[in-house]
Amino acid sequence: MAKIRAKLGSVNPADYEHTEPKALSLPAVIERLNNIKAKNYSKVESFYRLWSEARRAVYKTHEWKTFRKQVLHRSKGVCEGCKSEKATEIHHIVRVYDDPSLVVTLKNVRHVCKTCHELVHGRIFEHFD
Repeated sequence: MAKIRAKLGSVNPADYEHTEPKALSLPAVIERLNNIKAKNYSKVESFYRLWSEARRAVYKTHEWKTFRKQVLHRSKGVCEGCKSEKATEIHHIVRVYDDPSLVVTLKNVRHVCKTCHELVHGRIFEHFD
């Protein structure tokens, strides 16, 4: 064991600490999203991978975190769809893909429960009477 350690050298745990990358500003992320949409990708997978990474970056920005608090305050935690469930998700009326500049516009979002969010996106087909 000592020979192996000598070959590998000592391990410093600080060398392996994970640090969160610094969040980009929202305008930088929106520009990145628009640039990804504008390019012609030969592989669909490449586009979706890049788009997903850039979209996730939106939710790490200071602007998004502040905006999210405004949405939570507006809804008081109650679903703006069914008005009976606890709201847990933010739904964009105009999709982020269609217009990234509307990502932090209060008129473009609704604070909804998971069921209402699934319904509006057609992922479940149950209808309320």
